[in-house]
Amino acid sequence: MTALLLKNAAAQVLVASLLGWWMLVPLQPWGKRFAGLVSGKALLAAHLDWILLALTQGLAAVIHHFHPLEAEGPLTGALIAGGWLNAVPYLFRGVGIDAFVFAGPLRQRLATTLSGVSAFALTAAWAHICWQLFR
Repeated sequence: MTALLLKNAAAQVLVASLLGWWMLVPLQPWGKRFAGLVSGKALLAAHLDWILLALTQGLAAVIHHFHPLEAEGPLTGALIAGGWLNAVPYLFRGVGIDAFVFAGPLRQRLATTLSGVSAFALTAAWAHICWQLFR
């Protein structure tokens, strides 16, 4: 669990860093043609979310190192899946799909469902980790 979470967290930081470059290019005089493909605010939100979720995975790895956790597989799966998927609604919003409101066309409701599942996975994983730590 520890090694996998740390490797995944490092990959998320790399993706967030690359996303930072994607945000920088449209600000350059030669990169104006890339402006408007995806909202800059949406990219920033996804960028920050992936960095923060990578840090939480690092914390889970440290906790597991010092306090071995039960149900390693489901916890690791939930943290990794939630860690990648939780930022995706911001990207959906950046292309005009509001994945934070369960309404509208099917694609919006599917995006919102994905958002809810990822948030549930992270919350359930952290609730289980805290339960194991403080019982």
